[in-house]
Amino acid sequence: MIRKSLFALLFLFATPWTTAQDTNWEHLLQSQLAEAELDTHQRFAFSQSTTNQDNERQVASFTPKREPQWQLISVDDRAPTEKEQSKFLKERERASERRGEDRFADLITPGTVTVADVTDSRVLLTFAPYLKDMSAEDSQAFMRGEAEVDPQTLRLLSLRVFSIDEFSPSFGVSIARLTIQFEFATILGQTLPEHYLFSFQGMATTNPSTVNKHASDESRYHVHQPKQHRGTPSPVRQPGAGVATAEQRVGQQ
Repeated sequence: MIRKSLFALLFLFATPWTTAQDTNWEHLLQSQLAEAELDTHQRFAFSQSTTNQDNERQVASFTPKREPQWQLISVDDRAPTEKEQSKFLKERERASERRGEDRFADLITPGTVTVADVTDSRVLLTFAPYLKDMSAEDSQAFMRGEAEVDPQTLRLLSLRVFSIDEFSPSFGVSIARLTIQFEFATILGQTLPEHYLFSFQGMATTNPSTVNKHASDESRYHVHQPKQHRGTPSPVRQPGAGVATAEQRVGQQ
């Protein structure tokens, strides 16, 4: 009995490391990022709260079966003007056109994902990031990438790309700090973005009197989950059936 219990304990303690050794983490990370792409979860209704570099706060909503799908709800806790609503919709249209060129998975340089640490609550992955506005040499020399994965569900929890030193991506520009951060949540069996933060500090080196510029954009997403009637059990997701169920139920909100 003691020997059996000892083996059970060894198995429990070894499970996270065994998972780390047996998993193709680069493939998993790429597939999770592909699943979390904005255009893959547009079957869901969700709201977005954004604070920009001017500390202006916008709340918007997205509804798949509404036209237009995007709607600006408020600006600094007041109703938006017609001009603000029109500008917002044009920005969303341009963002949708660029989406095919900007993919989460493109942040990962192929062949660079490694396991840095494993605990009961998360697997820490590191990778060499790639930013299309920087050379590959600058990306790998001055930037680092980290991702956290739940070891039990193998769902992506967070991803962060950050600078480790001051650098100049182009002539006349110096970047002191750059951070791109995502947090993810699992909604109706799908990995979705929950929080996004972009922050940078830099200056124009061609003008020594230029004060360091700060820029920060932050977005929080809240997916509108379907309401469950009292006494009605949650549907069990079957392989290949979850997407249709999510689209039918959430999209009607």
